[in-house]
Amino acid sequence: MSYLKNLFETVGDGYKIALIGLGRENLQFLWWLIEVAGLSSSQILLADQLDYKQLSSETLNIVEKYNFKQNQLFLGKGYLQVLEQNNVKQVFKSPGIWSLKPEFENFRKVNGQSSVQSSLVYFFEKYRDQIIGITGTKGKSTTSSLVTHLINKTSSKTATYCGNSINISPYTYWTQLDQSVNSNHFFVIEISSFQLQDLGKSQISPKYALITNYLIDHLDHHKDLQEYWCSKDNLFLFQKETDFCLVGETVLQKSTRSQLIKDRVLAQETINNFKNLFSSPLLGDHNWSNLAQSLVLVEKITGLMIPTNKNLYQQAISSYQNLPHRLELIKTVKLDNLIINFYDDGYATDPDAVVAAIKSLTQNGQYLWLQLCGKDKGSSVEELFLAILTVQQNLQLFQVDYCGEVGKAVLTTFNNTLGLKPPTEIENFKQTVQTNFVSLKDIKNKFLKWYSQKQKSVNFSEEPNLNKTFVLNIALSPGGSSFDEFDNQQQRSEWWVRQVMNLK
Repeated sequence: MSYLKNLFETVGDGYKIALIGLGRENLQFLWWLIEVAGLSSSQILLADQLDYKQLSSETLNIVEKYNFKQNQLFLGKGYLQVLEQNNVKQVFKSPGIWSLKPEFENFRKVNGQSSVQSSLVYFFEKYRDQIIGITGTKGKSTTSSLVTHLINKTSSKTATYCGNSINISPYTYWTQLDQSVNSNHFFVIEISSFQLQDLGKSQISPKYALITNYLIDHLDHHKDLQEYWCSKDNLFLFQKETDFCLVGETVLQKSTRSQLIKDRVLAQETINNFKNLFSSPLLGDHNWSNLAQSLVLVEKITGLMIPTNKNLYQQAISSYQNLPHRLELIKTVKLDNLIINFYDDGYATDPDAVVAAIKSLTQNGQYLWLQLCGKDKGSSVEELFLAILTVQQNLQLFQVDYCGEVGKAVLTTFNNTLGLKPPTEIENFKQTVQTNFVSLKDIKNKFLKWYSQKQKSVNFSEEPNLNKTFVLNIALSPGGSSFDEFDNQQQRSEWWVRQVMNLK
């Protein structure tokens, strides 16, 4: 049976549905349910762990606009009591709420496995053949925007990048219930592990699936790594034989369904071939992997063979603009023989992403000033520690600001290695930035003094050459979530960018 048909039958029988978590995704879905699907607000219950006074003005405006009554709202600590209402048969939960909470599992036992769903389910059901689903621990946003850009620039087909990652619901493009499907238009949707966990209960996968990698992340939201990677497997688990799936090598190594994707792995050889064939404005080997996967997928969808259409693809690659807060070069200053580049990598909220930034920003003998900060999300910092140690030993590490829980975790690893006591106090990120970003001249003087001392300690008989050209990359690449000092990662990045722009 169609999931959408089942929805209409459920409310037609007098039962209600519940939306749990009143974030932007569910609010946009609520709009679609009422304005497009034609449900009455009286058929819907709303729940959120925030109490009424804590709800955003956007949420309160919608509650008022659609005339929701007090008995339709379940707010605060007891918000999941909405699941205990006898007249509720279908639930749509926010991606940020753990799908396997005992309350949800009990609800499923009574009402069926698909009774707790992702709000994406109806869009996936109608537009499945037009959906390009992209997930992975890192690189999914860049890859999603790359795929969209390449399709639009190289072919007569069109693509739209949508989803909660950019705060544009795909339902925005479904404005009439009986709307026809344009076979030449595709929806590129970046899908999180939380959304895929819910979609898996509905046993639905998109026609086109791309998974960048399986690394360690979100251990503060998933029970363990196995559950995390298993949730992402749902992107391809219910595909048909004629569907297309492409995955990175780490996905094959860690997937719970590796047999299904053993012939769908992007080989390193392919990435190397593209490096020889194209030039790219994106920094780092991780971005070459993102680009290579995007090219292979776009070639499959458009039918435009890459070698034959090399110039067309190169033009599209060259015109691509990197997403904000992802190794984004925001300012370059030249002070005599010192070039200072400021990079906003504020969306690098796990240690693996910081490792990628370190490797990218220390190529060709460049120097690095790294700023770590944020709350620890439960990932190991061992690889990050080793990456910092490597550039330190290569005399390319000018400075690291160890702020927040992540900074403390890395610094503790250093101290343990040296047999020192772990740090008892750690720096506040905002205060650290404001203290260190005094002036560009001050940064230059400190760098040249550091370089001179380092060189003298290595080459005792040689005077350091301070007249050659130096490149210093200063990067916010936090490695942790933003919730210790900021409301979200965008706010943290924007604050940091303002400090950089004010440097004179």
